[in-house]
Amino acid sequence: MFPVQFFKFINLVLLLVGIIKNGGVKPNIIPSYAELEFYLRAPSLRELSVLTEKAENCFKAAALATGCEVELQSGANDYYNVLPNKALEKAYLDNGKKLGMEFISNDNLNGLSGSTDFGNVSFVVPGIHPYFYIGSDALNHTEQYTAAAGSEDAQFYALRTAKALAMTALDVIFKPDLLEKVREDFRVVKLNEEGHLNALEHGKGSLLGIGAACASR
Repeated sequence: MFPVQFFKFINLVLLLVGIIKNGGVKPNIIPSYAELEFYLRAPSLRELSVLTEKAENCFKAAALATGCEVELQSGANDYYNVLPNKALEKAYLDNGKKLGMEFISNDNLNGLSGSTDFGNVSFVVPGIHPYFYIGSDALNHTEQYTAAAGSEDAQFYALRTAKALAMTALDVIFKPDLLEKVREDFRVVKLNEEGHLNALEHGKGSLLGIGAACASR
C-alpha cells in the first residue's frame, strides 16, 4: 500500500501504525469491505499535516489501482503536540534541583515521547509536561511498569515531582517577572503554531502529537 518513497519520508519521530479491524470472514473469499485503523504521530502540527496528506494519498492510490472505493475518517478526539514554555521549564528545573532531582538533557531522551491530551491544553494556557523516574527501568505501558508505579519506591519520586511542580506554581504566582516571561513564551510559540492548527482543523486529518518538556531521575 505504501511506496518506497513514503517509507523514506518516515523516520523515528514520524510514526504511522495501524491494524486491520475488518478484513473479511474467510481466507478464500475476497471481502467486499475492509476497515483499517491507523495512528499518525509527529512532533508538530506542521509535520503532521505533511504526513497526513502523504498517508491519505497512499490509501486513495491503492483504491484507485484496485478499482475500490475508499472513505477516510479522522479521529473525534485528536491530540495536539505539547507547546514548550522555556520560562516555565527553567523554573521547574531550578526547583527540582533544589529537591535533589537530576535532569536528563533533551539530547539524551532517545525519542522519549507519547500522545497526550495535555497538548491540547498547552494551546490554551502555558504549561509543561515533564517525565520523571519512578525507581524502575521498566518500559511504559507494560505490566512491569504498572507494578512499579504502585510500589513504595515510586511514591518517593512522585511526591518529589509534585513538590517541584507546586513550587513552580508558587513562583508563577508570587514572581510577576516570571509570569510575564511565561506569558511571552506562550504568545510567541502559539503564534508560530496557530496557522498550522487552523489549516488542520479544516480537514487535514488526524492529530496525534508528541512532546515532553523535560525528564528527571
